[in-house]
Amino acid sequence: MDFLVRGFLVRGMAVTDTPGKKGAFISGARALAAVLLRVRSRLSARAAVAVLGCGLYCATSSAAVQESSAKMPAASATTAPAYVKLTDHLAVAGQIQPHDMAAIAAAGYRSIVNNRPDGEAPDQPSSAALQAAAEAAGLAYHYYPLNAFNYPGDDVAAMGALFDDPAQPVFAFCRSGTRSTNLWISSRSSDDREPARQHARQLGFDVSLSLK
Repeated sequence: MDFLVRGFLVRGMAVTDTPGKKGAFISGARALAAVLLRVRSRLSARAAVAVLGCGLYCATSSAAVQESSAKMPAASATTAPAYVKLTDHLAVAGQIQPHDMAAIAAAGYRSIVNNRPDGEAPDQPSSAALQAAAEAAGLAYHYYPLNAFNYPGDDVAAMGALFDDPAQPVFAFCRSGTRSTNLWISSRSSDDREPARQHARQLGFDVSLSLK
């Protein structure tokens, strides 16, 4: 047994600095062999060989995992925040952050509509900060704050025209996307409002505001 274990130690010393999977395999073999030498008096030769084989298998598996992880691509830093497309040129979302603007522009949107009043939550970015970030990313910015008391606002027709402009795809947001969705419904013509409401319901939105 000593001959076998010392053989692994000698070979390991020769390739300690080998990078990658082979290096991890050899390092694991050396460490296990050193332990076996210290406890060899308590093990039979057959038991020692079995333990050594198990250890080498674990070392190989660990090295393979490390190599696979190293090849895994990093998460994209340009992914737009989660959103729902109501039409081909209108998406709605919950609260976004200033750093999201570049990704929204990269996704093909050209206008931001903010339907959330300032100060609803302590961690909410201000409209001014969002506007500065949007304009820096080349996006038009529209602040049209809504709540249960002022819905649907004082210029629904203008919002409807913006939502329907294929040259200026709109990314609208509020706290959860619900107010933005209801505003889109309310901006439809009387004939189109109910189909729009059914469409939004199918997407999981509460459309009760649009009934006002």
